[in-house]
Amino acid sequence: MRLFNRFIKDSLLSKILKIILPRFISDFGKVSNLSIDTNSKSIYLTLKLVGESEPVTINISRYEFIQRDGQDYLIIREFSTSKSWLDIAVKKYAPNLQFKIPSIIKKVG
Repeated sequence: MRLFNRFIKDSLLSKILKIILPRFISDFGKVSNLSIDTNSKSIYLTLKLVGESEPVTINISRYEFIQRDGQDYLIIREFSTSKSWLDIAVKKYAPNLQFKIPSIIKKVG
């Protein structure tokens, strides 16, 4: 039963993120696949980015939800992508990735 509950939780959170994520990336790409594992705090997604012939995969191996000043955030702690240039650029220019999120995501996650 516990495994089933986690599956439902992960599926629901994945669906919510698929609805919300396009707000952040619609100018440069689309989400083609997204899965989340709340137990291991990991997210796997595949994006079709403008100008890229192949999809880009992103593996977020550690994330957390926090609340600051009454606003909920998703903080990306560790990640890797299928494009080494993207790994380098994000780690160099945006090392503390955080996104404001609706409170329902934190409640589910």
